Amino acid sequence: MNINKFIQPIFKSNKRCIVANCSNEYIFCLDTCLKSIKKHISMNSTYDFVIIEDNITTKNKNKIIKKYSSTNFSIRFENLDDLFNVKT
Repeated sequence: MNINKFIQPIFKSNKRCIVANCSNEYIFCLDTCLKSIKKHISMNSTYDFVIIEDNITTKNKNKIIKKYSSTNFSIRFENLDDLFNVKT
């Protein structure tokens, strides 16, 4: 397996990076996880949440981004196939 893409940080300072894996079938679990994390974060830090996804619908991605993104909390989705040379 070869890496196709390197994920770069969004924020320049006070950064925390969190990476999770999710598919569309478990989007409700991701939603619960993000809700808990967002409830307990420090407003003095920045959080870069990268979700390695497999077949999450655009509608669900947009819902998650709209619901949780803020000035200190970034959410992005990276497709598994785009990150690695994965052939199914």
